[in-house]
Amino acid sequence: MSLEIVGPSLGAQPQIRELPLRGITAETDSPRPVITIAAAQADGEQITHVIHAPTEVQIEQTNEGADVALQIRSGDGTASILRFRTQTMADSVDGMPRPV
Repeated sequence: MSLEIVGPSLGAQPQIRELPLRGITAETDSPRPVITIAAAQADGEQITHVIHAPTEVQIEQTNEGADVALQIRSGDGTASILRFRTQTMADSVDGMPRPV
């Protein structure tokens, strides 16, 4: 997965590049909701990105229905775009995905 932050004053800023996704959590019951994206680094550590005051979440899919991106907008006008690495038929052997 890769993560890019886009905003009017920022432009497009890459934050995470081609790391395994560990998870996404949403804490929406608190007075200050947050969404946290976690990725695994090569050394076994974790890198996180926190989105404060999320206002909108959208999923982008291929025509086949595969999820390719998740866009999360926040109250300050920025968007966090999480791009998934998708597998194609060329990435599979006998219908089974190849290890990545």
